[in-house]
Amino acid sequence: MSRLFAWLIAAAALLVNVDRVSAQDARASALIEQGLVLRESGDTVGALELFQAAYDIEPSPRALAQIALAHQALGQWVPAFNKLTEAMSHTDDAWIATRTPALTTALNVSREHIGFVNLSLAATASASDEVWIDGAVVPHWRLSAPIAAEVGMFAAELHRHGVQVARATVRVDQGATANLTLAPAAQTVPQSTPSPSWQRPLGLTLAVVGGAGVASGVIFHILRESAAVHANDCTANAIASGACTDLRERQDAARSLTTLSIAGYVAGGSLLVAGALMLVLNRPAIAQHAYMCGPTTNAFGLGCVGTF
Repeated sequence: MSRLFAWLIAAAALLVNVDRVSAQDARASALIEQGLVLRESGDTVGALELFQAAYDIEPSPRALAQIALAHQALGQWVPAFNKLTEAMSHTDDAWIATRTPALTTALNVSREHIGFVNLSLAATASASDEVWIDGAVVPHWRLSAPIAAEVGMFAAELHRHGVQVARATVRVDQGATANLTLAPAAQTVPQSTPSPSWQRPLGLTLAVVGGAGVASGVIFHILRESAAVHANDCTANAIASGACTDLRERQDAARSLTTLSIAGYVAGGSLLVAGALMLVLNRPAIAQHAYMCGPTTNAFGLGCVGTF
């Protein structure tokens, strides 16, 4: 009994799946018929949209062939050739089989407007680089076979982390195959000029002397405060009583210490800054770095990648 019940459930699920597939086929077929009506009325762009919608629902060789024929009517020879070639590869499809002569004629029409490009990447390219053709990314596996291209100038770009690092062009002739290589060119920054051998020792010396000068300024400042307090001890009563006969000497000492303190701060600070700058500018020579720059879509219009 349980086996029978399980079989009935499986049969019901199969029927539901068949009905779902049939419904998809019917929707896709209806869209294709509507697209054919638009083609006959001259609205090829609208027809192409319906054919694409039908293919999205049910990716059949028939829908793909109709997409290709719409591209051909719009003079878009490369997608017409590529999609029609793919559709005709389904030789076991009944719709394709009954229309092979007409589709072959259409394919030959597209072939009259295209050539091919053997596109390769140089050794300086990496596996993560993106190949761009006509504003779209082309996967690397597509480069294993010649790429269809319209007769005229063909351009390809190589992008790395969103930055264009290579661009190359080649002329494509009808029915011929051209060769093109994308080779990102690495640029190098020359090694920085070594600083004179005396610059670092002099910087250290100036920094040490400058630090000592600042320290002396601090010491003179402390002594000046002490001298000022000693001079302020001479009140009017102390002067009148004769207990503070060296007031002028005390004031002169305070002024002298103030001058020495300021000199220590200024001279020591200047020497310390000069020494620090010489030490910073006297860093070890920078090794060569590789970088690549090119136009990009960011706010600055330029981007660079590499090791800096």
